[in-house]
Amino acid sequence: MAVALSAVLAPLAGCAADAVTSAAPSAEPQRREEASDLETRAATGADAPEGRPAEAGADRFEPTRAVLSVDYSPAATHASNQMAAWVERGDGSLLKTLYVTGFTAVRRGYWERPDALSRWVALADPETMGDAEVDAVSSATPAGGRLSFEWDFTDEGGERVPDGAYRLVFEATLFWSSNVRYEAAIDTGGLRPGPLAVGEVRSESGDETNADMVGNASAVVE
Repeated sequence: MAVALSAVLAPLAGCAADAVTSAAPSAEPQRREEASDLETRAATGADAPEGRPAEAGADRFEPTRAVLSVDYSPAATHASNQMAAWVERGDGSLLKTLYVTGFTAVRRGYWERPDALSRWVALADPETMGDAEVDAVSSATPAGGRLSFEWDFTDEGGERVPDGAYRLVFEATLFWSSNVRYEAAIDTGGLRPGPLAVGEVRSESGDETNADMVGNASAVVE
């Protein structure tokens, strides 16, 4: 049967070759179209399994706020209990003041106590701030407890900040020139929700006066 089939096909060999040659180009574009369609669907997340993000352009996380919190116990000493919270750009310049105690800002307490909130004063230059601008970010010293300072990812004009490196900072004057800062670095380009690492910087690590006035700092992005 095989011999007979070969005999039948032999006269058609030339025709068959022509047929295959002419059919091949029409199959290849179809395969390319199918591959292109799969790539497009993968890039846009079409048909992505539930609970699994698409590979490209998938569900970018847009944070709504970053919060830095500390425990505060008012100190009984003079030249203490001054606090400020703000956001810095990656280069260390001030982006936005979130909060500052009234004595330092409204009453210009930095004239009487130049060491009070020395980092915030250096960045904010309150001498150049108008009364309305100061009032907008200042209030009385809190009574104590868990304090939280929130940044909504906007600048002082209320505009959403571009992707980049920022720092959420809290500073407290413990006693005269003894200050402590807590800092949380934020990179908005690859940010995911959850806790942030918080670093501590003390101006006078050997001075234990009111060392526990503030502490237990934490930060989170939501």
